[in-house]
Amino acid sequence: MTDHVVESSSGPRVSVTAVTAHPEEIQHVRRLANERLRHWGHAKEVRQVVAQGISELLTNVHKHVGHGAPCTLTLAERPEGLVVMVHDTSPRMAVPAEAAWDSETGRGLSLLQAMVAELRSEPTPTGKVVSFLVTHRTPDAADDAWAAGPASDHGPR
Repeated sequence: MTDHVVESSSGPRVSVTAVTAHPEEIQHVRRLANERLRHWGHAKEVRQVVAQGISELLTNVHKHVGHGAPCTLTLAERPEGLVVMVHDTSPRMAVPAEAAWDSETGRGLSLLQAMVAELRSEPTPTGKVVSFLVTHRTPDAADDAWAAGPASDHGPR
């Protein structure tokens, strides 16, 4: 695994890590990404979603491209949020599937899609890139209401 980070005081930061798709390496890559994002000042909630997404995308590379397949993980800060990209050599696009209710596999991309602002799969000259965007949004009023707990029964009658 090789890692390259571009940090500038005036612009967005980018981290590029060459990875091989080994299940043993996924946890290490997640830890590395978490530490990088902590250093960059990203909230715990953003780091948790990124870790989940990294696990899903790298597991898919292992499963669908091959054990030990080379890929590249990129973390890039953008004005709209944090973009996570995994480039691999397979031309087969990643598409969230609707898994059967009793299926034990096949719903990872759908779950990831529900957690992020955007999930994409696009062809590249050497395969594809699967990416997701985690925004830096703040909770809205509806989120605050859910966090407050159940409504009280002691209101006016």
